[in-house]
Amino acid sequence: MKNSELGKNAIVSVYKKNASVLDFTRRLNKLGFKIYASSGTAKFLAKNKIHTFDIEKLVGFPPILDHRVVTLHPKIHAGILAKQNKNHEKQLKKLHIPRFDLVCVDLYPAGKGISTNRLEKFLELIDIGGPAMLRAAAKNFNNGVVVISDLQDAVPLSQ
Repeated sequence: MKNSELGKNAIVSVYKKNASVLDFTRRLNKLGFKIYASSGTAKFLAKNKIHTFDIEKLVGFPPILDHRVVTLHPKIHAGILAKQNKNHEKQLKKLHIPRFDLVCVDLYPAGKGISTNRLEKFLELIDIGGPAMLRAAAKNFNNGVVVISDLQDAVPLSQ
């Protein structure tokens, strides 16, 4: 099975839910991408009439520990890290895991928490799942995974 037979899939998980995300995901849809999103992002996109698949349904597991664990799941990372070879394609198909061709993640503004002088708030702004997905996508760039960590980097796509 070729990668193209799996379809084009993007995973979008953003802290900043704004017009740029809406424009970007609309354009992804027009390009034929199926968009998977973390729960908050999925709700935001759905509210704005952008067809999205909540990753909770993909992984079969809800966000836990006060939303600290959302995207840290083997189905997410396997879809990002899979190589374009028969063995990996076979495993993805068997486990019903989509290959992610594009990963769009911005990071929590942890620096903003410092000014509050509240350690607890600062700690909650340290993102774990986002950097893990970005690193996985960057590791797999040679298998065609595109990484977007700032929507300004996607300007050519949005023009």
